[in-house]
Amino acid sequence: MTENRANIALLLALALSGSVNVLLAIRVRSLEKVPAPTPRIKVGSHLENIIGLSPSGAQVTVRYTDSQLPTVLLVLRPGCQWCDANMPNWRTLIQEKGQNYRFVAVSLAAVGFDEYLNANKLVVPGVSPSIGQNPTLNGVTATPTTVVVEHDGTVRKVWAGAYSGKTKEDVETFFGVKLPFEVQPSI
Repeated sequence: MTENRANIALLLALALSGSVNVLLAIRVRSLEKVPAPTPRIKVGSHLENIIGLSPSGAQVTVRYTDSQLPTVLLVLRPGCQWCDANMPNWRTLIQEKGQNYRFVAVSLAAVGFDEYLNANKLVVPGVSPSIGQNPTLNGVTATPTTVVVEHDGTVRKVWAGAYSGKTKEDVETFFGVKLPFEVQPSI
């Protein structure tokens, strides 16, 4: 009798486990259909100064008026494979257009930011925005994102995603450079 109860309990647990796995599989498939988030930053909008931490952890504010040059925000996240793939293009932009634009790395994650910049030889000032103090950056979750900001804080151009296809062509045309790397999705 106890053996039958044990077998029934085991079968019920197995059925419950299978049902949970089916529900999880349905949930995962529905997540695949969600489009990538688009940044809230729009061309023509105004960006406030960015308040946050430098890669070394010091308090810093990025003020667009601190430079007569337009500022290019390189929005990234340490460990982002698309950011890694886009690095050769960002380094080329910095090298070829550093006299015409001020480049700033903006990390959406403070942990590992300094190491990430050093490992990728991205030699630019950086800031990891403080949550709640940068409302115009809140909601920007797509990385990499490149934003060109005028001296007065007006957004001139935004590219969400790595530089491939039309995005790469647009970036090359805007900056007047030939980028070295066509970012391809991994298969």
